Amino acid sequence: MRHRRLSASGLLIPVCETEPAHSRLKRGWTMKSILVRSRELLSSEDGPTTVEYAVMLAMVVGVAISVVTTVGTKTNALFENFNNEFGAAARS
Repeated sequence: MRHRRLSASGLLIPVCETEPAHSRLKRGWTMKSILVRSRELLSSEDGPTTVEYAVMLAMVVGVAISVVTTVGTKTNALFENFNNEFGAAARS
């Protein structure tokens, strides 16, 4: 690692010899880098694991939607029955 001497204080500070972060950020994502990253993800074990979690999440969401729909329908029928019974009792 190289060092640079500050003239006023005489301190040595390290000089980074790698590419600075701001220059990496300026380039952004290119199509090639996206394809390379996708290929790495699919070749590693993370890709199938991600797909498995996505399928499991879709199944949980599907079950949750069906349960909420069923419970909502039954609750609605219960309140309508309650309203009809008390409405008839109130009218008589």
